[in-house]
Amino acid sequence: DFIVEKPAIFLISNEEITGRPMDINTLEPVIKELLVEQDFNFVDDKADADYIILIDANITTSNHHQGIYFAYLDANLSIVSTSNSKEIFKTHIDQVKGGGSNHAKAAKKAYLSGSEKLKQNIQNSILFQ
Repeated sequence: DFIVEKPAIFLISNEEITGRPMDINTLEPVIKELLVEQDFNFVDDKADADYIILIDANITTSNHHQGIYFAYLDANLSIVSTSNSKEIFKTHIDQVKGGGSNHAKAAKKAYLSGSEKLKQNIQNSILFQ
């Protein structure tokens, strides 16, 4: 018997609302949960990782109409192999809309919708081949 170990992952997630860091990340735990379900391991030290996942996300614009606020999320996700520092996968989502009774709720809704779209995109990545 031999055991095949899944790669070790180091994840960096910069999640912002109009350029300011969020208090609690939304995308990071969704991506981690998806990969943990597939038996991937997460490490706390970049040096121990086989792959680095980088997430950059920001609510870029927002507006309101008749008391409903809207926020729009743009996000990039890339996977870099630590063996050769090459990017092996990249995906993005643009202008994912969220609505709510205030700016913060609209932004959170946009992040929640965006997390599902990123989840679908990463399932098509090399990590799931």
